[in-house]
Amino acid sequence: MLAGYVLRALSEEDAALGDALILDHLPSCNGCRDTLTIFQRIAADLALAAPAVDPPESLLLKLTRELGRDAERRER
Repeated sequence: MLAGYVLRALSEEDAALGDALILDHLPSCNGCRDTLTIFQRIAADLALAAPAVDPPESLLLKLTRELGRDAERRER
């Protein structure tokens, strides 16, 4: 569960369970704390290992459209 938690790959239900387990169990378990730290470091390394790519031109249009929708919802 810790690897999925660090990668934010858990379902909403499992993520909530992960939050609870981390709050309840991690303070008293050195092994799980160490494992969580290792997974966090690996996840950071993975993020930096991926080659940079240029976003597709359509991305700006999609972001602008979605941000406009969010602004409209907030105004209502």
